[in-house]
Amino acid sequence: QLIDLMAGTIDVKSSKNVGTVITFNLCFGKGTLKDLPKADDGAIDSKVLNGKNILLVEDNDMNRLFAKTLLIQYGAKVDEAVNGLIAIEKLDQGYSYDIILMDMQMPKMGGIEATTHIRQHIDSNIPIIALTANAFKQEEERCLNAGMNDFIAKPFDENKFIRLVAEWLGKEILKPEEPTVVAENAVKLYDLGKLNSISNGDQLFIKKMLELFVDSIPTTMTEMKAALDGGDLQMVADSAHRIKPTLQNLGVNSIESEIKMLESVVVLGLDPVQLRKYFLKVEDVLHSVVADLARVMDKL
Repeated sequence: QLIDLMAGTIDVKSSKNVGTVITFNLCFGKGTLKDLPKADDGAIDSKVLNGKNILLVEDNDMNRLFAKTLLIQYGAKVDEAVNGLIAIEKLDQGYSYDIILMDMQMPKMGGIEATTHIRQHIDSNIPIIALTANAFKQEEERCLNAGMNDFIAKPFDENKFIRLVAEWLGKEILKPEEPTVVAENAVKLYDLGKLNSISNGDQLFIKKMLELFVDSIPTTMTEMKAALDGGDLQMVADSAHRIKPTLQNLGVNSIESEIKMLESVVVLGLDPVQLRKYFLKVEDVLHSVVADLARVMDKL
């Protein structure tokens, strides 16, 4: 699938008891110095978003809290909507925003449909940034074709996220970046270092994020198991896609490959036995993570 997305070709030759040879060809244009990524040489000023009104459209509670906390730390005022319909209602009611952050996949109305409506019937100029878990060229083209100005992949990197918002608001970076302190990962199941870094150690924020995780994950796993038992592979894929950013934010990395396989089950056509193995691994790890985080919450 990755090779197809890059307009390449792939060939497989296999002989029983001999082996398999997989060959692929990709054609890339020659780059220039201008194509190199710019060095991230400074952090933005802590008040760079002061007075800016931002509409955050995101259905995932943890993703929404995560993004809102970041934006508020830099001075922004954040209004929330859990799907595109509510976002459109707010705009129709006269709410004024400087920028909209729009999730791509939401119930009732997703980001593409909502953006198309906003561009055609409400506001053709307000910056709209897509929030997506799929950082593919094809996804970027879908965003831009719908009228979005830019996109950022989840889970969010703090500097990249705030810089992108600031750039579209015409704000400049003023404050030199301080050395980043990386928290030591003392627990292999997960890593709260990212939450600590983003919240500057705000225990109320961390506790709220953990509560959302502990409350939502068991329900999601129950839904995924029912979908798996019933042969609803699309539901399995949707559930895996929905929790992937949450797991990345909490540093639950040991099941990253299994989550990706479950997320791609419809495309890959996995063997049912192998598919269940992936699910059982995810279920086992998340059961341990939830139990351990419940104990951590008691100490916060």
